[in-house]
Amino acid sequence: MVILQTPSFDVYSQMAIDEIIACDKTLEDKNFLRFFNWQDKKAITFGYAQRSKSLKEQFDLGYQITRRPSGGGVVYHEGDLTFSIIFTSTDKVEEIYKKLHTAIAGELKKYIKEVQNYDQKNIFKPVENGQSKSCFANPVLDDLMVDGKKILGGAIRRFGNRILYQGTLQITGARGREEYKTAIKHALEKYFQEETSFEDISSVLLAQIKDKAEHIYKNPAWINKY
Repeated sequence: MVILQTPSFDVYSQMAIDEIIACDKTLEDKNFLRFFNWQDKKAITFGYAQRSKSLKEQFDLGYQITRRPSGGGVVYHEGDLTFSIIFTSTDKVEEIYKKLHTAIAGELKKYIKEVQNYDQKNIFKPVENGQSKSCFANPVLDDLMVDGKKILGGAIRRFGNRILYQGTLQITGARGREEYKTAIKHALEKYFQEETSFEDISSVLLAQIKDKAEHIYKNPAWINKY
């Protein structure tokens, strides 16, 4: 498993790099984990199928906002530990979600004893009554919970057999807690049954990220797609 290390990015570049890596056929033999290295700017991402017009207030408040390539609900990135996992799998999305979150929960229990998988088959509706819903408005099956509160959720998109998982751990101080990163890393080492290596991104990839961020994820045509 490769842990991909990057310079700090804004929200547009964070989405761009995930799509680029997930769609690069020359990288299909590698499994990737990336912890988002955020620039010091408040940001929001929202699910691919959600409606941007219901976020007008947040746009007016100066948030950097973009549509994710993956699904799910609205996520505020203000101190959360955001991460993505890119790998190859033919399993059903529901099975992948359960296996990933069960593995992560097993390691997080070393630091957060109360963490557990949510066991109710709620259906998340990205849009309800014309409004885009928050990812954390209601838990769905296998989200991670503490004392009845959702602390970790994610969204998955399949590019052929390549899987892009984008997740967020929403617990006080999560972004600065190295032990939480360690827990996720150890969980995925077990999940993939691989040791970890580290890679920096190349100047070529950096240029691709900059281009896609500018022309897609920062583009009003993408942000206001629905």
